[in-house]
Amino acid sequence: MGGIHRHLDLELIGKIAAVFPQGTVLLLGPVQTDVSRLAAFSNIRFEGKKEFSELPHYIRECDVCMVPYALNDYTRTVLPTKINEYHAMGKPVVCTSLPEVRAFNPDQLIYIGATHDEFLAHLQSALKEDPSRERARIQSARNNSWPVIIDRMSVKINEALQRKKNGASDKWHEIFVEKYRRSRLKIVKAGLMAVLLWGVIFYTSMSETYIMKTLSMSLGVPFESIILEDQAKNTYENVSFSNQLLNQFGWQKIILVSSPYHMRRASLVFNRVASDKEIICSPVPDSTFYHHGGRDKNGGRIWKQIRPKQLRALLHEHIAIVYYWLKGYI
Repeated sequence: MGGIHRHLDLELIGKIAAVFPQGTVLLLGPVQTDVSRLAAFSNIRFEGKKEFSELPHYIRECDVCMVPYALNDYTRTVLPTKINEYHAMGKPVVCTSLPEVRAFNPDQLIYIGATHDEFLAHLQSALKEDPSRERARIQSARNNSWPVIIDRMSVKINEALQRKKNGASDKWHEIFVEKYRRSRLKIVKAGLMAVLLWGVIFYTSMSETYIMKTLSMSLGVPFESIILEDQAKNTYENVSFSNQLLNQFGWQKIILVSSPYHMRRASLVFNRVASDKEIICSPVPDSTFYHHGGRDKNGGRIWKQIRPKQLRALLHEHIAIVYYWLKGYI
């Protein structure tokens, strides 16, 4: 249940279908990666994206629910919420050995397979499981529901406020000085790390990809719905590689989001490289960088508030357009 993306262990899914030929491997969610290797298995069904209201009906018909994620840098910090959803339906769950899932499993209600063979063995066990464990899973889902989590957070916040009210932090200055003396080296290390991160974020060519991914997730975009193009070094390469992804998934229409200054160049490259696609340009409507300080009482632009770096950005884009034209990119 969820996007069929490159962070799923497709090899494991194929093995499951082979070991359980009489069973059906049901995959719910949009296909976002190449799944041709699974085409040979007649007992693997791709049902596509479903409405949230439909999911309980599908889960109810399953004997075992799975989280067959691949183990990589992206999944090390993942704790799939679908586990709680499966438990709410009382279903046994078999998951690959994700670190966060292992930490979330103190009652051993989740079957965790560190290897493919172990995962397959757990599937066998889950199919023969004692039905009495169903109640424990449903209770686990209740214990980890959002209202319960919010209540726990509220208790912690109230405890912290009470400690402050009782004067636990009256001597904050002395405590700060003492902690500073003890951890001076840590502060220096932290400062160096901050400088390093500043360089990574603002002076490396590929950081924007991951910054936008983090921003998208913070705005509610599901992790599995994000496809990264992280190879390009410039706008032309980004458009070219993105067009390859569009062709791979068969997408013909996109919304192109960029800054107002950069939008003209990006759209010109798309029109040249991906002329068969429908491009809907959506420049960022408001940004601190592009803010000119507003208008005067007569509605006129306050030009004196335009900053030098904004003029440099504008000049850079015009020069880049001429360069791209000479290179044949537009």
